[in-house]
Amino acid sequence: MNKDEVLEEVSNNTEFPEVTKGQNAAQLDTSSEKLSEKKEVFCEPEVREVRLESGATGYITYWRIDPTARNTLQKDGRNISVRSLVFDLDPIAWKAGGGWPTYTVPCPHPENGGSGFDYSGFKRHCIVATMASGIIDLFEICYAGKQTISRNGRGKVTFEVNDNGSNDNTGFFDVNMYGFQS
Repeated sequence: MNKDEVLEEVSNNTEFPEVTKGQNAAQLDTSSEKLSEKKEVFCEPEVREVRLESGATGYITYWRIDPTARNTLQKDGRNISVRSLVFDLDPIAWKAGGGWPTYTVPCPHPENGGSGFDYSGFKRHCIVATMASGIIDLFEICYAGKQTISRNGRGKVTFEVNDNGSNDNTGFFDVNMYGFQS
């Protein structure tokens, strides 16, 4: 499969095998919560060449995420709307502004953010994924490696960081997609 065919697969909402919520994401009941008040940006996918375990060359679809905003995953200007997404976060290279180190893991601190953070019950500076369509499902991403987020019904997918002021954040992280169920 070449790069153009990989992107075409995303456009056509090709069905992937049924997947369930993985062990690497914690879902929060958000029926009474709202999304953080961050600016929203819209991300188009890119494709990069990867070396497979067999030694062959393959391609992966990814979105580059801006840590200053809520990033909505899109393809050709339309929101990606799925029931489940299999992904990993690699590379991770973002900084939470003044004096914080550059983070290379999805959940760099063991303590919750607390008051003033976008999602007070989630870990400080962790990566947060959402799937939303009316009701919002939030996922605290605390482990590296492939993982799955899922919900009942389709929802647009966003990624952001849990912070108490994202305007001074720098860097990026990539969401690499391995599969989805529409």
